[in-house]
Amino acid sequence: MSQQAVLNRTLLVDALFRAAQTRRETGRRAMTQTSGDNAMAESFNGLYKWELIYPQGPWRGLDDVEFATMTYVDWFNHQRLHGEITNDASYTTPAEFEALYYRQNRPALEAATH
Repeated sequence: MSQQAVLNRTLLVDALFRAAQTRRETGRRAMTQTSGDNAMAESFNGLYKWELIYPQGPWRGLDDVEFATMTYVDWFNHQRLHGEITNDASYTTPAEFEALYYRQNRPALEAATH
């Protein structure tokens, strides 16, 4: 995965954390979000803390947390097997699932752009 792709995914994770924190601080959700959106972000937030933040802390500073988060997101997307993203009982990584999706849908996507 390129450094830009890792950065983009890290920025997405950061945005999810900031949105969840904002909702907790204000006590309300944005009108455009559903409870499912919030539940998914909160679930990932808890998993992230349980698998990375708590076991490896205490942290020396924000730079250490940011680097560890980039490493975690890369591992989460390219090595950690997930069962909830497949239609059967198999397991795959999010990166493999995404690549398969685009391989299967490329002709439809190319036809839509021409």
